[in-house]
Amino acid sequence: MKTIVKLFENFIKRFNSPAVQNKMPILLYSVLKTQGDILVEIRQFDLAIKAYKTLKDYCDAWGNMTSLKMKIYEQISVCYQMCDKYSVSMTYMKKAL
Repeated sequence: MKTIVKLFENFIKRFNSPAVQNKMPILLYSVLKTQGDILVEIRQFDLAIKAYKTLKDYCDAWGNMTSLKMKIYEQISVCYQMCDKYSVSMTYMKKAL
């Protein structure tokens, strides 16, 4: 699991440059989204939530990413649900709507 996290940290460092963020934000989005999805699959929900929240912050900075941000909120909601944190899960599900 630590190897996966380290691998994605290296990807993010490599693609987290102003040139990539300005010209190809979907590339960084894809790396972060995939990281969160893999962490969900291996049931590392706290790390997945962290990855998705980082992704949400990037979407806020990029602007005009509403539909993608809605999907992120839904994923965060699912992670909190899997951690039995239902009230927090509902908060994020409402944001997704």
